[in-house]
Amino acid sequence: MSERGARAELVAALSDEELRAEAERRRRRRGGRDTRLGRDRSAARERLARRGGLSSRMRGYYANLELAPGATMDEVRAAYGRLREKYHPRHHEGDAEKIAAAQTLLDGLTEAYAAVRDHLRGRP
Repeated sequence: MSERGARAELVAALSDEELRAEAERRRRRRGGRDTRLGRDRSAARERLARRGGLSSRMRGYYANLELAPGATMDEVRAAYGRLREKYHPRHHEGDAEKIAAAQTLLDGLTEAYAAVRDHLRGRP
Protein backbone atom coordinates (compact mmCIF):
# COMPACT_ATOMS: atom_id res chain seq x y z
CA MET A 1 0.00 0.00 0.00
CA SER A 2 1.29 3.47 -0.84
CA GLU A 3 2.07 6.03 1.80
CA ARG A 4 -0.89 8.12 0.68
CA GLY A 5 -3.28 5.16 1.01
CA ALA A 6 -1.97 4.33 4.47
CA ARG A 7 -2.41 7.95 5.54
CA ALA A 8 -5.98 7.99 4.21
CA GLU A 9 -6.84 4.91 6.26
CA LEU A 10 -5.29 6.48 9.35
CA VAL A 11 -7.20 9.73 8.87
CA ALA A 12 -10.47 7.86 8.41
CA ALA A 13 -9.91 6.04 11.72
CA LEU A 14 -9.15 9.21 13.75
CA SER A 15 -11.73 11.43 15.36
CA ASP A 16 -11.89 15.17 14.69
CA GLU A 17 -10.23 15.92 18.01
CA GLU A 18 -7.37 13.54 17.27
CA LEU A 19 -6.93 15.09 13.83
CA ARG A 20 -6.71 18.58 15.34
CA ALA A 21 -4.17 17.38 17.89
CA GLU A 22 -2.07 15.75 15.15
CA ALA A 23 -2.20 18.91 13.04
CA GLU A 24 -1.08 20.97 16.05
CA ARG A 25 1.86 18.59 16.68
CA ARG A 26 2.93 18.89 13.03
CA ARG A 27 2.66 22.67 13.20
CA ARG A 28 4.86 22.77 16.29
CA ARG A 29 7.47 20.55 14.60
CA ARG A 30 7.58 23.05 11.75
CA GLY A 31 8.19 25.85 14.21
CA GLY A 32 4.84 27.47 13.55
CA ARG A 33 5.54 27.89 9.85
CA ASP A 34 2.83 27.34 7.29
CA THR A 35 4.51 25.12 4.72
CA ARG A 36 1.97 25.96 2.00
CA LEU A 37 2.91 29.64 2.11
CA GLY A 38 6.55 29.14 3.06
CA ARG A 39 6.30 31.81 5.74
CA ASP A 40 5.02 32.02 9.26
CA ARG A 41 1.43 32.92 9.99
CA SER A 42 2.19 36.05 11.98
CA ALA A 43 3.63 37.66 8.84
CA ALA A 44 0.47 36.73 6.93
CA ARG A 45 -1.66 38.32 9.65
CA GLU A 46 0.45 41.51 9.48
CA ARG A 47 -0.03 41.73 5.71
CA LEU A 48 -3.77 41.24 6.13
CA ALA A 49 -3.90 44.05 8.70
CA ARG A 50 -1.97 46.38 6.34
CA ARG A 51 -4.57 45.72 3.62
CA GLY A 52 -7.36 46.85 5.90
CA GLY A 53 -8.17 43.42 7.28
CA LEU A 54 -9.67 42.06 4.06
CA SER A 55 -8.43 39.12 2.06
CA SER A 56 -8.03 39.45 -1.69
CA ARG A 57 -11.14 37.31 -2.19
CA MET A 58 -13.23 39.60 0.04
CA ARG A 59 -11.86 42.69 -1.74
CA GLY A 60 -12.93 41.02 -5.00
CA TYR A 61 -16.44 40.54 -3.66
CA TYR A 62 -16.66 44.23 -2.76
CA ALA A 63 -15.39 45.09 -6.26
CA ASN A 64 -18.02 42.84 -7.87
CA LEU A 65 -20.66 44.81 -6.02
CA GLU A 66 -18.96 48.08 -7.08
CA LEU A 67 -18.42 49.07 -3.43
CA ALA A 68 -15.57 50.37 -1.31
CA PRO A 69 -14.49 47.94 1.45
CA GLY A 70 -15.88 50.21 4.19
CA ALA A 71 -19.46 50.02 2.91
CA THR A 72 -22.36 49.67 5.31
CA MET A 73 -24.98 46.93 5.14
CA ASP A 74 -27.52 49.38 3.68
CA GLU A 75 -25.08 50.31 0.90
CA VAL A 76 -24.40 46.63 0.20
CA ARG A 77 -28.14 45.88 -0.04
CA ALA A 78 -28.73 48.85 -2.34
CA ALA A 79 -25.80 47.96 -4.61
CA TYR A 80 -26.86 44.32 -4.84
CA GLY A 81 -30.45 45.29 -5.68
CA ARG A 82 -29.33 47.79 -8.31
CA LEU A 83 -26.91 45.33 -9.96
CA ARG A 84 -29.36 42.44 -9.71
CA GLU A 85 -31.95 44.47 -11.58
CA LYS A 86 -29.42 45.71 -14.13
CA TYR A 87 -28.05 42.25 -15.00
CA HIS A 88 -31.15 40.09 -14.52
CA PRO A 89 -31.61 37.44 -17.26
CA ARG A 90 -35.19 38.51 -17.99
CA HIS A 91 -33.83 41.55 -19.83
CA HIS A 92 -32.40 39.23 -22.50
CA GLU A 93 -35.42 37.14 -23.42
CA GLY A 94 -35.03 35.26 -26.69
CA ASP A 95 -31.20 35.19 -26.77
CA ALA A 96 -29.98 32.00 -25.06
CA GLU A 97 -26.31 33.06 -24.97
CA LYS A 98 -27.07 36.38 -23.32
CA ILE A 99 -29.43 34.71 -20.85
CA ALA A 100 -26.71 32.21 -19.86
CA ALA A 101 -24.12 34.99 -19.49
CA ALA A 102 -26.51 37.11 -17.42
CA GLN A 103 -27.34 34.12 -15.20
CA THR A 104 -23.63 33.48 -14.60
CA LEU A 105 -23.10 37.13 -13.73
CA LEU A 106 -26.12 37.13 -11.43
CA ASP A 107 -24.81 34.01 -9.67
CA GLY A 108 -21.49 35.80 -9.08
CA LEU A 109 -23.28 38.85 -7.69
CA THR A 110 -25.36 36.66 -5.38
CA GLU A 111 -22.24 34.89 -4.11
CA ALA A 112 -20.52 38.25 -3.54
CA TYR A 113 -23.55 39.64 -1.71
CA ALA A 114 -23.77 36.58 0.56
CA ALA A 115 -20.06 36.73 1.39
CA VAL A 116 -20.06 40.47 2.12
CA ARG A 117 -23.30 40.20 4.12
CA ASP A 118 -21.83 37.42 6.26
CA HIS A 119 -18.60 39.36 6.67
CA LEU A 120 -20.48 42.43 7.91
CA ARG A 121 -22.56 40.31 10.28
CA GLY A 122 -19.37 38.91 11.76
CA ARG A 123 -19.75 35.38 10.49
CA PRO A 124 -16.63 33.53 9.36
